[in-house]
Amino acid sequence: MKFSLITVTFNSGQTIRNTFDSVLKQTYSDFEYILIDGSSKDNTLDFIILENVGNLVCPAEFDTGACLNVAILSVPEGDDKPLKYPLMFEKCQVVIINKIDSMPAFDFDMDRVKDNIAMRNPEAVVFPISARTGEGMDAWCEWLKDNAAQYLGENQNG
Repeated sequence: MKFSLITVTFNSGQTIRNTFDSVLKQTYSDFEYILIDGSSKDNTLDFIILENVGNLVCPAEFDTGACLNVAILSVPEGDDKPLKYPLMFEKCQVVIINKIDSMPAFDFDMDRVKDNIAMRNPEAVVFPISARTGEGMDAWCEWLKDNAAQYLGENQNG
């Protein structure tokens, strides 16, 4: 049986981490977690990730309220994925190309995938990375920190 777990917050920056940790420690996994924030003025919701695993529902089709959309393209999925799922690549600001260390085992062309991404979204920033070796992770993390700081600054100033 699936159920919904709902947390309502307001200025809970000091305690929200404990709440998330408690939810993540649950052994029952067939539930959805909904967080409702009452326009907190502190750091309650500085960083939230909405993850979509699989292709059953594409979050690009809905307004999720996200301030940043990141598409993760794995080398084994092929360099033509932006052509197969155009909306996802049109709506994202960043594309992470993961598993670049596996490129020799696949018919994957980095230039071609970048061209396919640019065809759908010329503004998208592309980060080739390897989660296994760490290659490219520093650039992605630095970009994320810089842009999060910029976003937070803009929203705190007006």
